[in-house]
Amino acid sequence: MISIVIPAHNEEQVIGRLLEGITRGVEPDELEIVVVTNGCSDRTSDVAGAFPGVTVVDSPVASKPAALNLGDATVTGFPRMYLDADIEVDAAAVRAVGAALERGDADLAAPKLHLEVGGASWAVRAFYDVWTRLPFVQNDLVGGFYGLSEAARSRFEEFPDTMAEDFYVHALVPASRRLAVPDHVYVVHPPLTLASLVRIQTRIQAANRRDRALFAEAAAEISAGHKRELLQLARQPRLVPHVGVYVGVMGWSKLRARWKNRSKTVGVWDRDTRARAQAGAR
Repeated sequence: MISIVIPAHNEEQVIGRLLEGITRGVEPDELEIVVVTNGCSDRTSDVAGAFPGVTVVDSPVASKPAALNLGDATVTGFPRMYLDADIEVDAAAVRAVGAALERGDADLAAPKLHLEVGGASWAVRAFYDVWTRLPFVQNDLVGGFYGLSEAARSRFEEFPDTMAEDFYVHALVPASRRLAVPDHVYVVHPPLTLASLVRIQTRIQAANRRDRALFAEAAAEISAGHKRELLQLARQPRLVPHVGVYVGVMGWSKLRARWKNRSKTVGVWDRDTRARAQAGAR
């Protein structure tokens, strides 16, 4: 049986969309789905609990790593998948990832990423036009959805206290044992405005900087690959403005990340509420 852990902090707007996708057409004993509501002040628990076969575990602590660990302690099966509550994916993609892990094709697998940038500003679309061309996105797996074999999950005891837990997990599994499953996607809704994009990237960069010791070697390798690819992209006249936006956003976000790590908001999980509202209304 495939086990799925979904940490959820105030995800009332979007979690129903995710659960509808992964439960549609599945057999009663095909999936074990556990939603860990953590520190919620909305109706996330009610929305998730309305889906047959979904177990809701509540925690008063607003912490994604703590929710992942609680979910891990609740589920029993393998392969095991970890999904962000604000993505979109269907049961076919879940099955395909599970089959790849069960066959031993990989120890870490996910569908391919699809970014839904409709409605986003030009600057946001320019940023992601470059980001999606970088080696980490083209050749590897990014966050939001990842499945682990039992062997891969045994490589660590608990999820560490970091907002970059997906990066930590990826760094534990060699590239030869990671697989982006073809013909299946999961959908992520990125920020719609430049201000929101900078805020989200600041959160990501702050976590990466704060917890770099957990994945220092992988981070250095990815950074070197990004620099090489950016130089190549900058030689294409059409992409020069896009590269400029990307470099500017990342540079400013990394600077703001230093300030964030010294501030009282160091542990605040910034999100783009406008993009979530738009996606949830679809």
